[in-house]
Amino acid sequence: AEDGIRDAQESRGLGDVYKRQIMDSLSHLHSLIHFTLDFTDNSKLNEEGCNHIGQVVNHFSSTITNLHLNFTYCSKITDAGVDSITRRLSSLSILVLLHLDFSHCQLLTDRSVERIIKGVEGLSGLTQLSLLLVNYNLTDRPIIGLTQILQNLTRLKQLSLGWCSTRYHHL
Repeated sequence: AEDGIRDAQESRGLGDVYKRQIMDSLSHLHSLIHFTLDFTDNSKLNEEGCNHIGQVVNHFSSTITNLHLNFTYCSKITDAGVDSITRRLSSLSILVLLHLDFSHCQLLTDRSVERIIKGVEGLSGLTQLSLLLVNYNLTDRPIIGLTQILQNLTRLKQLSLGWCSTRYHHL
């Protein structure tokens, strides 16, 4: 429904009107430096929603210094959704703190981790980095790329990594 109100059984999340209202409200915040989005356990967030999030992040690329994005247990996020968000990370030129949590997003593959690493690569001003990627669909292969970019993050003072792959999964 255009008014953003839907039957709970048929709901796909926030209606289009509400999405536009939120985006319009955020666009007026010209001094935003700390930005947190927590979508924990959101079964409705999909590629389109991730694209909107990427646009919001991009909008504040010249002011945000601290960015926290939590997508734990978001069951519909795919590699394409992660790409929509992470391809905009490199525009965050003054970012010093980055927290990304894609734990238990069951549709993600190594491609998502590679995109996250590529997005972080150019953030030379980072002093704190937290990447949480507990997901049994992942392999250890992307870790090599992560170790390479960590060498370039010379200002890094705090690092938190959460990683679990099929190699360590025991039923």
